[in-house]
Amino acid sequence: MNRTEYLKIRDRLAAEPHKILAMEQYYSESLVQIVLNSADLIYRDFHAANQTIPFWKAYAPKQRGRRPTGMASPWSEVGEKSISSNLLNQTTAEWYTQRSLQVGTHAPSRAFGGE
Repeated sequence: MNRTEYLKIRDRLAAEPHKILAMEQYYSESLVQIVLNSADLIYRDFHAANQTIPFWKAYAPKQRGRRPTGMASPWSEVGEKSISSNLLNQTTAEWYTQRSLQVGTHAPSRAFGGE
């Protein structure tokens, strides 16, 4: 897309702000529904990590920060993976539901940032 094409699209959208608002409403509602549909799985996966507490006590990662507590465990990573994998799965399922997988239709990428 070049600058002229961009400005043409921008002007068209600026002239019809109700279309932008309708898209924002649709995607906001869709994302809320995806989170609600995934909530039980996120909760289950996050709490399943409690089984790894003995491992993290025995093999704690190197302490970082100003005042380490001696209880390092990867809860932020557990949360990140619990949330991201379940939201990605639900988003992909929603994508497939909205499309009848016609010839030439491809699923979105399922890559994670840390992989």
